[in-house]
Amino acid sequence: MAKASDKKVPGLRVIAAQDGFRRGGRAWSKEPTEVALTDLTKEQIAQLKAEPTLAVTECEIPRADESE
Repeated sequence: MAKASDKKVPGLRVIAAQDGFRRGGRAWSKEPTEVALTDLTKEQIAQLKAEPTLAVTECEIPRADESE
């Protein structure tokens, strides 16, 4: 049986062409940043995916379990 900490949620992996680039109300860097889709609004997701300065890919990320 999978532990709660083993579960993954849909997210985005975002990489900016330059450190400190801002879009969707957040700053992004050249290092990959993963964020859960539940932490973004539909408008933010659309902004990120439409921004040519960002490399955005869909991914699965470990669920942050606050009970641990």
